[in-house]
Amino acid sequence: MARIVSRALPFASRSSLRLPLPPPFPGAALVRSAAAGSPLPPAAEAALAASLLSWRGHTATPESSIAAPPPFAGFLAGIRRFRKGRRGQASAKRSQPQDAPPPPPPPPPPPKEREIELVARIGIEEDMPDDPEVLNIVEILKLNVPMAMKIALDGLLDSSYSTRDTSISDVGKYDKVEVSVLLCNDNFIQDLNKEWRDVDCATDILSMSQYIPDLDVPILMLGDIVISVEAAERQAGEKGVTLLDEVRVLVVRGILHLLGFQHESSNEAAAELEKEEQLILKSLRWKGKGLAKSVLDSSKPQTDSLDECLQDK
Repeated sequence: MARIVSRALPFASRSSLRLPLPPPFPGAALVRSAAAGSPLPPAAEAALAASLLSWRGHTATPESSIAAPPPFAGFLAGIRRFRKGRRGQASAKRSQPQDAPPPPPPPPPPPKEREIELVARIGIEEDMPDDPEVLNIVEILKLNVPMAMKIALDGLLDSSYSTRDTSISDVGKYDKVEVSVLLCNDNFIQDLNKEWRDVDCATDILSMSQYIPDLDVPILMLGDIVISVEAAERQAGEKGVTLLDEVRVLVVRGILHLLGFQHESSNEAAAELEKEEQLILKSLRWKGKGLAKSVLDSSKPQTDSLDECLQDK
């Protein structure tokens, strides 16, 4: 580095280029006198400051503007006020008596209504053919059966029927209510009817209860509903409705059978079953016709297929 400087200095000394010097500013003499050590009078110092500012392109400003607050003074002052406010709150808390009782806890929220899970298991008998219409009905019943269960269970609260078996009355103590629906043909339901009821005849629907009164469990097993699709299809043609409409009617009737409604014991029991059946069908806006309504709409009396089977026996 020393060699580079030593080589550069002779070049600068031998340079014939002369740069013009800036004109002396008015306070140059004052600066030189100040640098020499002689004190300056106050008026000269003021003139020196003014001349320096004017030479650099600025104008002299009053002394008060030099002491202006920095750009973030307001922000910092806000932080200081915030800290003071926090300190004030802390001191107010410390000033409170230590033996004061704590505030009472907030009241507990109101209890929620207990929800009961409704489970419907829909199946098809193994010997049934893969009919697209029947498969579509199965998918629809997965949604329709819980809906019918809910309306039927809600109706038990205000039920005033005299012929219904009231073994199942309070379902609020259960967490889950289950029912199964099986679609089959005439041969399957005839064998089942003979095995369980000793009646060797095909019918449209069988309702087999699984309710045990003394069993204290959180799940209410209503039972099984077996529906003959062939019988339902014949009855749908007689009533002038679709197969889905007739299956829906049979599902509602099967649920009511499991809840204690019967129509074979007396005319009053049949009338009460038909009344509740129509209430559920209207609530769900289903187009099916119940047993009594189909009899009134027909020119000849119709009876349930099971009743016909019993008469023939």
